[in-house]
Amino acid sequence: MNLDDTPDLKKLVKRNATWNDFKLIQDSAVHYKVMKRREKENAWIDVLHGGRSQGLLYAGGDSGGGIAIGQKKFWQKFPSSLEVKGLTKDTSSIICWLWSPDSEAMDLRHYSNETHVESAYEGFEEMRASPIGIANTNELFLSLYSSTPPSTHQLFEKALAWQNTNLLVCDPAYYYQTKATGVWSLPDKSNEFSSFLERELEKALRFYRKEIDQRSWYGFWNYGDVMHTYDPVRHQWRYDLGGFAWQNTELAPNIWLWYAFLRSGDPAVFEMAEAMTRHTSEVDCYHLGGIQRIRLST
Repeated sequence: MNLDDTPDLKKLVKRNATWNDFKLIQDSAVHYKVMKRREKENAWIDVLHGGRSQGLLYAGGDSGGGIAIGQKKFWQKFPSSLEVKGLTKDTSSIICWLWSPDSEAMDLRHYSNETHVESAYEGFEEMRASPIGIANTNELFLSLYSSTPPSTHQLFEKALAWQNTNLLVCDPAYYYQTKATGVWSLPDKSNEFSSFLERELEKALRFYRKEIDQRSWYGFWNYGDVMHTYDPVRHQWRYDLGGFAWQNTELAPNIWLWYAFLRSGDPAVFEMAEAMTRHTSEVDCYHLGGIQRIRLST
């Protein structure tokens, strides 16, 4: 049907609400929501809810030309958000929130008014806990379009590509031969004892991968770390016992993960090792006097 042939209907259609603002909010590791708004003074309306977003937003016109922006580890480092404003105006704007204003305020206070050194070997009495100087690296991606708007499939493929950056990885045998990373062994199942050791290593990796997901060890300040000691009585990690909480490289799990990757070439293990390295070298360290860098990839 041609609306020009039905002027009355065309007039009614033009009176439909046009949505000016949209936002995608990842408020937990297992939930996101999309909301829309007519004007600044109007209420936000739910569009849909989902689980884990790939963290890409596109805005453009039907005659061609647009922009796509994405954030790596979007759901893993919640609460994150992507927002576009002014879609019905002459000028639109896109905002990437590393910490969504729709979430609770960031609270960096210590959990206690005292340092529990004797009971939980945490911290130093003379230093106390302080968030001053900690860091957090985040990667944003940008893609510009000057012609035909991309399809939904093309945008989804781009989101996946941004979340899974291509890396040049060698065969484990090559790393082993170079000896550049020290002395270690390739997987060996030539006898009963070595097969047993290999199975135990594989079980440990699977266990931690499952625990990360089951315990939701995600979030802006937590992603990449794992907890320290398991409490068999409560069937819970000792998150509430000071130095027994987060691992923070104690007992060197980062070295274990990197050697596990060198021995296997497994991308899932690389992701764990990379996330832990970023976290423990940024969040778990003080960086006073550092230089802020913004890295954009197109």
